[in-house]
Amino acid sequence: MWSESPTPLHRTRWHAACIEPRMTPLRRLATAATLFVLALATTARAETPGTAIIYDAPWAPGDASRSGAAEFTVLLSVAQLRHQHSRAGIVAVGTNNGLLQPATEDALTRAALMGVAVVRLAGSAKPPALPDDLFIEAASQPALIVEKLLADCLTRFGPPPAAADPAKPTPGETAAIRRMISRYQLAFDAAHALLHAPNVALAMGPRDDLED
Repeated sequence: MWSESPTPLHRTRWHAACIEPRMTPLRRLATAATLFVLALATTARAETPGTAIIYDAPWAPGDASRSGAAEFTVLLSVAQLRHQHSRAGIVAVGTNNGLLQPATEDALTRAALMGVAVVRLAGSAKPPALPDDLFIEAASQPALIVEKLLADCLTRFGPPPAAADPAKPTPGETAAIRRMISRYQLAFDAAHALLHAPNVALAMGPRDDLED
């Protein structure tokens, strides 16, 4: 039996057992690389937030190589952020409607369960939040501005809680993540309203009831 604080090598061996043999080679590589870097993480990580912007690649159903590459990109970014920062977040830029390819969305969900704040950025209208989502929704804003707001929220609220086993989160753990995400969402909604308020006023034109 291992002690309550297993060595990084022990953690790496334990997590390696979680890699499914049915995974594609690229997916196994992505998962193994992520787990290895996370196992080597120490408590000396920087307290300043670490964020990254990921642009989802076009995809087609059945394109296993492109799906594996998308998942590898997400997991590698997560590993690097978690290794260097105790507060990590990712802005995932999807289509105009915020759609992400399934492999990207699966990897981002895994990241959210590991305590990483994930923003799904749409080019136009904000997509509706789904009951099972663990993402913060944003739309019609430059990715760099969204990334800055995400860093501010990480500083203000702290990171979302992580599941003890991201592969098998409990209902209580996912509920705790959603409670924290709702605080982020309020901040993002307020920023979105503030950013677009002048445009709304101009579009409406002058109000007759304000004239002398």
